[in-house]
Amino acid sequence: MASKLCQPFGITVLALVDVGAPFKVARLASGQPIFDFLEQLARIRAVRLVTDPKGRLVITTAGTAYADTALVFGDNIRAASGSNDTAQRFSQYTVTAQQDGLNLNAEGQANVSGGAADTRIGRYRPITIETDTPADIGACTQRAEWERNTRFGRGQRVVYTVSDWQQTAGGRTWQPNELVQVVDPWQGINGERLITEVRLISDLQGKRSEITVLPRAAFVLVPLPEPEEEDFVT
Repeated sequence: MASKLCQPFGITVLALVDVGAPFKVARLASGQPIFDFLEQLARIRAVRLVTDPKGRLVITTAGTAYADTALVFGDNIRAASGSNDTAQRFSQYTVTAQQDGLNLNAEGQANVSGGAADTRIGRYRPITIETDTPADIGACTQRAEWERNTRFGRGQRVVYTVSDWQQTAGGRTWQPNELVQVVDPWQGINGERLITEVRLISDLQGKRSEITVLPRAAFVLVPLPEPEEEDFVT
């Protein structure tokens, strides 16, 4: 499906992981950006969409390979910008959904729910999310875990600027979806991060790379329930 949609743009699609069985229903809504549509399907299958140096769309999971060098404050880091934002994080995530067939109300539906806790949030701060599709308790729990992980990761986003495009002199360029060791006391980071985006810049200031990193936990996704026919708007 991704190959067919990307073909008019001249973009080759490469799947590095098992993408699962064909979808029961998958319909591109009128006017919906193709990447948004593919990203929606990727979340359901717990995979990531990234690009490689050849401009291909790569279907994969959170990387486990390591960069050739670390990002170290006072060494190769020229500048950094980031945040530790907890505004969209909660101590308890509850996901509710309708489940057909239980015949507990006039519509023959019953509410089911699943939850996940974020123990990093020290005070009681709950949120309830209603799914767009019918789901069972297991699917609701998975969605709650996905919300917890992605919200945690988005709040830890940092962009580092380093000199040149290569990780080491004469070596490889910086690559997305690789793990990198980060030593940055100003941001309070001393550990692994996943490179989620790389911008290779060349201008009057010379060559440099802007490297966006997040905790890998934000991308260890769990499958979301597949949408039904009626959940797509055309």
